[in-house]
Amino acid sequence: PLAQPLNQQQAEEAALTYIRELAGQEAVIQSANFMEGDQYWETVGRSAWNLDFTLTETASEEPGSSERMMMPGYTSGRVMVNARTGELIAFNWWQYMEGPYGETETPVLTWEQGYEKAIEMIATYHPGRINEINTRQRSLQQEMMNGQMGQYTEYYYYFPRVIEGIVFDENNLSIGINAATGTITNYTD
Repeated sequence: PLAQPLNQQQAEEAALTYIRELAGQEAVIQSANFMEGDQYWETVGRSAWNLDFTLTETASEEPGSSERMMMPGYTSGRVMVNARTGELIAFNWWQYMEGPYGETETPVLTWEQGYEKAIEMIATYHPGRINEINTRQRSLQQEMMNGQMGQYTEYYYYFPRVIEGIVFDENNLSIGINAATGTITNYTD
């Protein structure tokens, strides 16, 4: 725990760091809300900052402007930061995908590579939890779309907490990875 809970500026700085690490891009914080207790399922028993963001990119062609909002597509998301520890609670990045659902480019990573990336994330952001979760996953490589088997557009990994052999499904870590880009779209503690 920190000596003092994060104030809004500190929470925004932490959120921007997480966005850089997870999305690999710069962002602008659009709003910040302090939440405590049972206001939202992710904050039960915790104090947290929920911050909405929009990704940016450097504008090399616009004089006097260092950043501009990325277009087109969905370039926004949210980060939730534990106000008492600075830990990442949640990261959601709503990404735009070209074409109809299920008709994506060839994946840049396999389900197994995504699983390894998910385990690395847990080891990075919640190292103490790696021995408290069930890491076994079932590989689901394809999904049914319009009567035909197709490639998943995202891989999802769900790691329930296990304490003394008892599985706590509601106390888990879940991770979503865009199969076509290999980027993290969801991380929830």
